[in-house]
Amino acid sequence: MKWRWKPDACCELPLFDATQFLELVRGKSLAFLGDSVGKNQMQSLLRLLASVTYTEDISHKYSSNTDYFKRYVYHDYNFTIATLSSPYLVKSRDADPSGHDINSLMSLYLDELDEAWLTRVVQFDYVIVSAGQRFFPTLTYHEQDNMTLFVTT
Repeated sequence: MKWRWKPDACCELPLFDATQFLELVRGKSLAFLGDSVGKNQMQSLLRLLASVTYTEDISHKYSSNTDYFKRYVYHDYNFTIATLSSPYLVKSRDADPSGHDINSLMSLYLDELDEAWLTRVVQFDYVIVSAGQRFFPTLTYHEQDNMTLFVTT
């Protein structure tokens, strides 16, 4: 199939130029902050840029938790790209004393940012924030240490 997405009206959207992109971000750093949507966006960008040059995974130099915090460098362009995983963007913790699973009770603290990304985000020139709706059976929302909402699905 030779289908191509085209925006409405009369504008023509040019194809992505990986070389031009790398020249624009030369000497810079970019992070995708949020949930798996951001991680997928970063992986798509890595694949597009692979047509020009290869990257080195340097995640282990910055975090012991390389499942959630990935970092790659393009040495030829001095460009760093990373993911900072934080599904809720705010402080969260398991409220279930039996441990975490898909049915766990989760507490979200709406007035406190997630320290895991907050301490890292200042290292980047550009940050793309994305987060979707997380569907867990039960969430409790807190503000100023008071529970404000209890939601079950």
